[in-house]
Amino acid sequence: RYTGISVTALVLISLMACASAGQSSGGKRLAVVNGETITEDQVRKQASEDLEGLELRRLQAEVGFKKDEQSIYEQTLNSIIDNKLIDAEAKKRGVTSQALMNTEVDTKVAAPSDQEVKAFYEANKSRINITGDEALRQVRLYLQQQNRNTVYQAWVQKLRADYKVESFMETPRIQI
Repeated sequence: RYTGISVTALVLISLMACASAGQSSGGKRLAVVNGETITEDQVRKQASEDLEGLELRRLQAEVGFKKDEQSIYEQTLNSIIDNKLIDAEAKKRGVTSQALMNTEVDTKVAAPSDQEVKAFYEANKSRINITGDEALRQVRLYLQQQNRNTVYQAWVQKLRADYKVESFMETPRIQI
């Protein structure tokens, strides 16, 4: 009777030893196929190339996120600076900011000519999803907005020089 218990105990001890040896040398058991164990280490080793590619994509996305975040901060800072400059200049001239914008920007924006509109449309019609008069109308509005932005930026640059604007925002260095 003791012999049966001893043999059973030895078998159990052997199985436990084999199981713990399999885990320590190959990691956690993830599957068994026809009695052959597949371990976590085997899966990691075989997946390593794909995981490296995934890590590279994560790092690229993180860099892209940081660039976008920095761009938002810079645009916001520039917008705040522009508004303060316009307010200061309006106060100096004794007019409202809106009246100053109208005088310095809106009245100086040249409307695009029919020739400019048609030339732009022809050069970009493969990317424009509409045709006819509506396309030309939208192109005209787009070109007019571009002209307004050009006039506005030139005026704001002059104000920045006149009011001696200094910006201390640093471009972050990205760790590679």
